[in-house]
Amino acid sequence: MRKAMINVTVVAVALAIGVAATLIFDTLKKADEKVDLGEFQLSEYQREIDNCPFDRNVGDVGDPETAIKKAKDLWLEKYGEFYGDPNDPFYSKRCEFSYDPESESWLINGTLPPDWVGSLPYALIKRDGTVLAVWYG
Repeated sequence: MRKAMINVTVVAVALAIGVAATLIFDTLKKADEKVDLGEFQLSEYQREIDNCPFDRNVGDVGDPETAIKKAKDLWLEKYGEFYGDPNDPFYSKRCEFSYDPESESWLINGTLPPDWVGSLPYALIKRDGTVLAVWYG
């Protein structure tokens, strides 16, 4: 009887570990998720360009992955670190992006976990690498 109880306990613990590992893996998998919000119009962001310019060229930005990486680097450079940890304002590391084909510009922003309220980091970067603006909003 005692041996059967130990076996049941071992199986239950193994199942719990398996479920926890699956949840952790799914969370990590979503951590680098990128969400395409479609197109945007650069002209709608003139205020941000005027008020939050960032004089830099980060090199060719021809795809969303590069745009997101460059935006994260810009956010870290501009906003630094908090409490010794890199400033990870989007917490879940999930980024959203949009592209304006007319101006060849990327709009990248971080996200907050569900049920959180707060500001998000944004970056506007042209395809040629010219950084138009970096801000929190």
